[in-house]
Amino acid sequence: AVKIKEGSFIIPPSIQTNLEARKVFEELVSQSIKAYNKLIELGIPIEDARFVIPQAIETKIVVTMNARELLHFFGLRLCRKAQWEIRQLAEKMLESLIKIAPNVFKYAGPRCWDYGYCPEGDEQCFREMIKRKKS
Repeated sequence: AVKIKEGSFIIPPSIQTNLEARKVFEELVSQSIKAYNKLIELGIPIEDARFVIPQAIETKIVVTMNARELLHFFGLRLCRKAQWEIRQLAEKMLESLIKIAPNVFKYAGPRCWDYGYCPEGDEQCFREMIKRKKS
């Protein structure tokens, strides 16, 4: 059985900076972790017990992508409209990859940089869009 440790969760920045909201958030996540662990102790299958786990629980993942897939991923996830957590991950990944393969990843960025316009329509962030020349 997989036990979840107390404190193994992510607090969104908007909650992190609001003391009252943070207290509510931490109490609720803590209760969910205790409920999950208790259900496991009671013999409930993990796949059923996990229904009480909030999205904030830290997750470890391993992904495999080739350069084309990475460039596509960066186009989607470096967009300002992408969820903050996946955008931060994409930024860190790109930072590392530029050091390893600068010729491949030097032009990686949100799709608007390549398109010259925002494909998000009404959801656009109004970032200055740069039509970049690839040399």
